Amino acid sequence: MNWFFIRHGQINSNLNKVYSGRSDEPLNAKGLEQAYQAIDLVKSSAIDRVISSPLARTGQTATILASANNS
Repeated sequence: MNWFFIRHGQINSNLNKVYSGRSDEPLNAKGLEQAYQAIDLVKSSAIDRVISSPLARTGQTATILASANNS
């Protein structure tokens, strides 16, 4: 069994150096690009389960990474 821990992509608060905490901020354009680039890290492995927090940015990142199984 392999585990991958991947942080969500960039959000505007990161870009502006503001602590976002539990604010539910979505990925910005660069964050989406980073999430798609992260597919390269996991595409050679079978993904059985993806777990993320309920925040929008983590859900977006997890959904993009989970799509690597369908490529």
